[in-house]
Amino acid sequence: MATNYWQFSEAIHLRSRDEIDWCRGRLAELEAGENGLGFTWEIDAESDLWLHDDGGSGDIGQVADFVGEYLARFDPDGCFTLTYAETCSAPRIGEFGGGAAFVTARRTTYLSAHDWARKRAEAWHARRPRAAKRRHRA
Repeated sequence: MATNYWQFSEAIHLRSRDEIDWCRGRLAELEAGENGLGFTWEIDAESDLWLHDDGGSGDIGQVADFVGEYLARFDPDGCFTLTYAETCSAPRIGEFGGGAAFVTARRTTYLSAHDWARKRAEAWHARRPRAAKRRHRA
């Protein structure tokens, strides 16, 4: 049986002791919550908060929500980007892709490679009626 993975690895440089303490406290709250924490984190010696998948699985939305809270509190004019890979342990059709999240203190915008490719194919076929009969699986 094949296994699907969501993989990512990003970091935020924490600029003060207050930021470090808040991140540790907030992440501990999330870990203790009903759903737990959908990613792994670590603060290194240079005060970089490393956010990454937990061995091939990770909750991109939870990372974005946490970072949005961080930005609202400590860097309201800042932004954060996260890119991720969707992979599979077997070469199954349609099981590979990826995407990105762009996070600010006010909102998060997502991009999915699958959605992007599907929309481009639909636009292509809409401009070429005869080619629509030979559609590639989108």
